[in-house]
Amino acid sequence: MTHHRKQLGQQWAVAESTEATTSGVLCGYCGHQLASRNKLYQHFRSSTSCGELARSDGLDLELRRPKQKRKVILLVGYGVGVGGESAASAVTAALEKLESQSSIKLTRCTDHKSRCSVLFQSGSVPALEDVFIYGSNCRDDELDCGEAKAAWLKSLNDELLSQGINCQVHDREFVHRDDQNINAEMSCTARVYDCVLPFGYISDEPPPTDAASLNSLSSEVKTVLRSLSSPVTAKSGYRHRRSAAQIALREQRRWHNFCNSQAEPSDAAVQRTVDRFHVYDATTQHRGEPNIILFLGAGRRPFLRFRVSADGILAGQVERMIGTSLCILRGLLPADFATAALDPTFLTEVPTIPEGLVTLVRARYDWNSHKQPIFRKAIHGQTPETNFASFEAALLADIAESEAASDVALQQWIDEMTHVTCPRIVGSLSQVNSIGRDIGDAKDGNDVQSPRVACPAEYVEVLRLLREADASGLWPSTSRARSRVVVDDTLGGGSMSAASPEAINCNESLYEGALAVTPSRANELFPDLVEAIFDLERAIAPDRQASTMVAINRRATFRPHTDAGAGFGQSNSLIVGLGDYAGGELAVEGTPVDIRFAPCTFDGWRERHWTLPFSGERFSLVWFTPAAASVQESPTARYATPLSNTS
Repeated sequence: MTHHRKQLGQQWAVAESTEATTSGVLCGYCGHQLASRNKLYQHFRSSTSCGELARSDGLDLELRRPKQKRKVILLVGYGVGVGGESAASAVTAALEKLESQSSIKLTRCTDHKSRCSVLFQSGSVPALEDVFIYGSNCRDDELDCGEAKAAWLKSLNDELLSQGINCQVHDREFVHRDDQNINAEMSCTARVYDCVLPFGYISDEPPPTDAASLNSLSSEVKTVLRSLSSPVTAKSGYRHRRSAAQIALREQRRWHNFCNSQAEPSDAAVQRTVDRFHVYDATTQHRGEPNIILFLGAGRRPFLRFRVSADGILAGQVERMIGTSLCILRGLLPADFATAALDPTFLTEVPTIPEGLVTLVRARYDWNSHKQPIFRKAIHGQTPETNFASFEAALLADIAESEAASDVALQQWIDEMTHVTCPRIVGSLSQVNSIGRDIGDAKDGNDVQSPRVACPAEYVEVLRLLREADASGLWPSTSRARSRVVVDDTLGGGSMSAASPEAINCNESLYEGALAVTPSRANELFPDLVEAIFDLERAIAPDRQASTMVAINRRATFRPHTDAGAGFGQSNSLIVGLGDYAGGELAVEGTPVDIRFAPCTFDGWRERHWTLPFSGERFSLVWFTPAAASVQESPTARYATPLSNTS
C-alpha cells in the first residue's frame, strides 16, 4: 500500500499522464484537481496531511517554490581613509564570494544617489555603524541567530581582512517580509554624527576635574549648542517633522551657510531638521557620574565628543556647526550669530574646524515600520559586543592620533579664527547692520547720509512705463519657481519675465548658443514697456551682446540664490535698479553693490546674490540669455565652485 501511494504521489508530481495534459493534475493523496504542477506543490505545502504524505514519499516540496531574494541588513563599520563607497565595494565583493551570488546591489545610508543632491554628507568620513541593505538568495532564517550567524559574520570579516581594508561587519538581520521595499538611504529617519575634538578648542585652560566645574562647563556649552538645534515644538522629533510647527521652523532656519559648496536657501537639501546637538557623555549611559571629558591616544589627551542628530547632514555641516559654537564660546563672534547664519535671507561665512575629526555613529530607522525595528536593540550583550567595542576604541584612537587632532592644527585654528576669519565675519556683519540702520532711518523720515542720485535721462521713459504697469493692476503673479526665492512680505512685490522682441521674431535662436524663446504674459500685457527695456540695455551697455530675456521686478526682496534661467546655464547677467528708494543694494557673494541707476554685470548662474533691505519705490531689471540645449551645463555644476569668502 505504501509503495502504491508513493508511486501515485510521484506520478502526479513528476510524471506526465493523459489526464494531466487535458484537465490539469490531480493530487495522488486526496484527489483534488489543480491547474498545474506548481499549484500541486503549493497544495502539498499548504495541506498538512498531503504534505506529510508527500514528504514521506521522498518528494522535495521546495523544488517548485518561486525563488525570491530576501532583504538583509548589515551593520558596517569602516575606519579612517576608507569611506562608504570603498567599504560598500569591498563588502559587495565579499558577499558575492561568500554566498556564491553575482551582481549584488546594495544601498547604504551614507549614499546620496536617491536623494539626488551632491550637497549631502558623503561617505568620505569613517563610520562606526553604517547600514548596508542587499538582496540575498539565502532564505534560512536560522542563519540570523546564534552560532550560525556568528560563523557567517566571521567568514565575511575574514574575507574583508584578506582584502586589506579597514572594514568590519558588526551584525546582520533579515528584513521582515512586509518591509522588502526598504532602502538604506531613503528609509533612514536620522543620521547621527560625532566629532572627537581636542579640549583645547574649547578653552586654553586645562579641563576641570571637580564635578561642579564640569557641570558649569557643560551648561555653558549646552546653551550655545541649543542655538543651532531645532527648537522643541508640541510635536517635534522624528515622528513629527511634517507637522505645521516644524515646517514653519524650517522656513525660518536653513543650513545654506553651513555647507562646503555654494548652497542656496531654496535648495531642498538645506531645509533640514537638527533634532539634537550636544556633548556626548558616555558615563550617563551606564548611570555613572556625569563627565564629558574623555582621554584618548598614546598621550591620554583630553577630548570632547560632540554629537549631531538630524534627518540629513550636509557636507561640512558638522564642522561648521562646531566651529561656529566654539567661536561664540570664545567670544570671537556675537551670541546671536547663529540666528543670523540660519536666516534664509542672509548669506555669510561661518567658521569651521579641520576636517578629519567627524565620524558617522549610527543611522536610525525608528518608526520605519512597526514590524521592522532595525537594530533598535543595542549590540551590547550580543555576540559581536567584544569586536564592536574594540573597533570603536581603535577608530577613536586613530582620530585622536591624526594630524587634524594635533596641537599644531589646534594652534593654527586658534590663530586663524582670532586674527583672520572672525574679524572678517564681524566686519561683514557690521556693514550689513549699517545698511539696516540707514534703511530704518529712511523709514522713520530721518535724513540718510548717502546722496540720492536723480533719474538719468536714459532711464526716464522706462521708469514711467514701469510705474504705469505697477498702477494698472495687470502685473502678473510671480511664477512658482521664482516665488521660492522671493521673500514674502507686505510690500506688494512681484517679478515677471519677458522675451526680447528681436529674439521672438527669429525662427530659431537669436545667435549660436542661445536658447530659443517664446512670448510671455508680460510681452502680451506690456509690449511698449518690454521694447523700451531692451532699448535701454543697448543704451547703457552698447558693447554687450543683446540679451534674449529680462526679469522685471517691483519691490521684490530676493533670498540668496543663483539663476536657473530657462536652461541650465546662461550668459552673465546685467542688472540695474530704478526708482526712488534707499538701500536695496545687490549682494553678490556677500559684497554689497549699489545698482540704483548703476548697471552691474555678474555671473548669476554661479554667484549667489540677493537683495539687501530697502525702503521706497524700487524696480530692478535683469537681462540674461539662457543657454541652448547644446551648451547647457549640469544642474549640479554650480556646486563644483569652491566656497568663497562672503566678505
